[in-house]
Amino acid sequence: MNNQSAQRGIKAALKGNWDEAIEFNLQALKTSPCDTDTLNRLAHAYAAIGQTKNAQKIWNKVLHLDPYNPIAAGQLAKLKHRQPISSPTKAPLSANIFVDEPGKTKTIFLCRLANTTILASLESGQPVALVPKKRSIEVTTASGEYLGSLPEDISVYIKKLIKAGNKYDALIRKVEKNTVQIFVKEVKRAKRYQNAPSFPTQSISMELESFAPIGEENDQD
Repeated sequence: MNNQSAQRGIKAALKGNWDEAIEFNLQALKTSPCDTDTLNRLAHAYAAIGQTKNAQKIWNKVLHLDPYNPIAAGQLAKLKHRQPISSPTKAPLSANIFVDEPGKTKTIFLCRLANTTILASLESGQPVALVPKKRSIEVTTASGEYLGSLPEDISVYIKKLIKAGNKYDALIRKVEKNTVQIFVKEVKRAKRYQNAPSFPTQSISMELESFAPIGEENDQD
């Protein structure tokens, strides 16, 4: 995608400037009226300011152009069950939402990011899920939409702690072009690893060496 207006639309959406995002995406569509990525971004911007009917109309157009488009299909399904994606009257984030606690919290840059259309829909403070996989921990929206994954060393370490019984909350902290930061907080520590910080000040590789083998079943606190 080389359209300058489309690129400006992405930047505006990543900053939450939805009116600008709408303007730039409409400009982009003048030269590429059937570009489904731009249409998806425009629909999301309309949904973000509460113009649900406009959003639905555009996502239906996307499905007319591309019947198997997963973004349009998924967003239309979500609109049937919840409020618009975002609202200009949304309450401000708590000043304490990103308070660092040594060993218990960490801001992490995601790897292997989803496409920019999906990332442009993210908001600071939005809850996300940590989903352990065979080789990594994936990060998804609450509805299961893939956003990216944790770096390999952190994935290996946190997977062991989750398997033992640790629990974590995670929020979107910051989204910029080709960059997503999440804030992860330990909310429960397994008995087996009461003295093992989730985010050690020493290297994670050193911390991994001190781990005893973990059984198949989680500890019961």
